[in-house]
Amino acid sequence: MSFRTVSLLKIMDHTSTAKELVDNLEARILANEAINKKVFFSKIKSSLRNINISDAKEIEYRSEIITEFKSELSLEKIEAVVRSLLQSAISKIDPPVTSLAMNPSDIDAYVSMVNSVSEAAKSSSTAAANLKYSMNHLSPGVFVFLYASSVSIKDKQIFGSGVVISTVIYYRLMHSIEDVKNQAAFDALQIDKENYAKMKTLQTALLDDLANGKIDFETWQKLDAAYTRAAIQIKKRIEKTLLNSDEPRKPMGEKGSMENQKLVQKSIKNLSAKGTEIYKTAIQKSMVRLENSYF
Repeated sequence: MSFRTVSLLKIMDHTSTAKELVDNLEARILANEAINKKVFFSKIKSSLRNINISDAKEIEYRSEIITEFKSELSLEKIEAVVRSLLQSAISKIDPPVTSLAMNPSDIDAYVSMVNSVSEAAKSSSTAAANLKYSMNHLSPGVFVFLYASSVSIKDKQIFGSGVVISTVIYYRLMHSIEDVKNQAAFDALQIDKENYAKMKTLQTALLDDLANGKIDFETWQKLDAAYTRAAIQIKKRIEKTLLNSDEPRKPMGEKGSMENQKLVQKSIKNLSAKGTEIYKTAIQKSMVRLENSYF
């Protein structure tokens, strides 16, 4: 499946060169399929070995390509893809796993996870490197794995200052009888908590990219605002779940990551050294977040 954003399609409609460039970009990422799949499956094997699962069998494997400007955050198609993936898994497991996460809050949690994996692949910062892969339980015995990889192009004459980036997201669902016996159930709250931390790491990586000149201020501003909105939505779901839960759960709090904080401090120092007024907003916002233990 391939998806291109509306803003990109508008440019492609006006020039055949833009279409050719985008087609070639997607061809590049398709050419890396074998390498990406090898890395992905190796990570899966390691993850399963770490939890002592040796009988996992593939239920479903698919991929999708999203091509957009780097400053965009595309969520339009992700929910539909996730829902389709879960429905497919239910139909292929014998007997069907009716407890597979399909309620709205579970879907929202997993859509956020797919989004963070996709966004991590778009970052060149090492802070986001580990976020490009994810493993989660969907039900006792059912695992879903995600991996994303990106390639990009710049052409000022065709796309202006924008960077066009093509991201491929790989999905693999697997079933394990051994895990069924362990009864490790889907936990949307845990996924949301993990993803809330990941969104803040993505913001750390974004600031790192800005400080190192890998993105411009406008891209930082747009993506930082989008990540903030996503983080707020996730936090609201967490708080709602905690409020409505019958089980005693600890408040989530705002505990930061020492690794993120050090990288943010380094980025602030680098941006300050540039002596450019345009970075003032990024510096001030990041300093406030540090003071509030956000990172």
